[in-house]
Amino acid sequence: MIETRRIVYKAAEDDDSHAYAGARAGTTYKEGERVLSIESELFELPRSGASSDAPLKKVELSAVPELKDVPERIEIGPTDKMFAVPCILLGQTSPQGGYGRSIFTGKIDLFDDLDQALSQASNAVRLSTPIEYFNSEFLERDKNGMPKKPTSYDRKYVMVEGQRNGDGTSAGQPIQITQPNLQFAQYDDHAIQILLQILNGILSPATLGIDIAKKDNAAAQREKEKVTIFTRNGLIDGETEILKELLTQLTMAKEFMDTGMITKTAYNISVKFNEFADDSFENKLDVLGKAYDMEEISADMYIEKLYGDTLSRAEKEKEKSFLEESRKARTDAYSNADGGGANTQGMIDNMFGRKEE
Repeated sequence: MIETRRIVYKAAEDDDSHAYAGARAGTTYKEGERVLSIESELFELPRSGASSDAPLKKVELSAVPELKDVPERIEIGPTDKMFAVPCILLGQTSPQGGYGRSIFTGKIDLFDDLDQALSQASNAVRLSTPIEYFNSEFLERDKNGMPKKPTSYDRKYVMVEGQRNGDGTSAGQPIQITQPNLQFAQYDDHAIQILLQILNGILSPATLGIDIAKKDNAAAQREKEKVTIFTRNGLIDGETEILKELLTQLTMAKEFMDTGMITKTAYNISVKFNEFADDSFENKLDVLGKAYDMEEISADMYIEKLYGDTLSRAEKEKEKSFLEESRKARTDAYSNADGGGANTQGMIDNMFGRKEE
C-alpha cells in the first residue's frame, strides 16, 4: 500500500462561489483554500521468480479485507499541514541540506579503534593466565587409562621428559607454573584516550563516570558537565520544536475527526524537560530560603524552583498556604514587640543585614 500526501489548492470550476465536498457530508472548501489530500493505492507484489523490472499491478483496496473501509482519497482542511512531522536533529551541521545527522558523525572510525583496543586488552588478559608444564605421567586419563591431551586454551603443556630416577619416576619438579608479566595499564590508557576523543564535543567524560578532575562539589560537577549540558540543550531545542508541531497537528486531527473540519491551526503548547546536573535539594533550599525570607521572590516562585514537578497542584497550594501563614505569623510577632510595631521594619532589616541607604 502506498500513501501519497500533498497540499492542493481548490480552484473554481464553474464560478467563484463553487465549493468542493470535503471528507464528510456537509463540509465544503472554497475556491483558493488549501487542503491536505491523502491518496491510498494498493499494489500486488511480483511473484517469486518474476523479473525485477516487472511493473507493479494495481489492485482495489477491497482486495485486502482489512482495507475495505479505507477511502481511496480523503481531503482534510482547510490546512497547509501534511499531518506528518519530520524529525530532524543537528540539521545545521549536516553535510546534506534538509537532513539531520548522527551525533557521532566523523567519529565512526574511532569506534573501530576502540573495539581494537578493547580486544587487545582482552587478549592480554588471556595471555597473562598462568602456564602449566607437567610430565606426561601426570596427564588426566580416560576410562581406558589412556592420557588425555591438554588444550592450549587452558594454557597447559606437556614437558619433554628428562632423566628418570632409579624407581622409574621423573626427576626434578613434576609441575612448573609460569606467568608472563604484561603491562595492562597501557591498554586501559589507550582505550580511555580513544574514548575521550569520541566524547570530545559531545559528552563530558564525567557523565560516563570518567573522572578527569578530583573536585566533587556541586559547582565543580556542573563545570565538568558543561559539554553534556550544551549538547543536551541543542537536542532539547530540536525536540521541543518537533513535539510542539507534532502535538499541534495531532490536535488539529482530533478536531477534524470530531467535527469534519479544521477551524484552529495554532495552539499554545508547552514542552518541558527535567533539569540536568541541577543543584541538590539542600543547596536549593539554602539559596531559595534566604531569597524568600528577604522577600526577593514570591511564594509561587519559591515553590516552583524548589520542588519543580515533584508536587501536584494541590500539594503546591497547600505548601503555599503554609508559607504565607508562617510569614504572617512572624510579621504579627514583630508587630507585637515593644514599640507597637514601629520597630518592625528595623528588626527585619537587622535580621537580614540590610543597611539604610
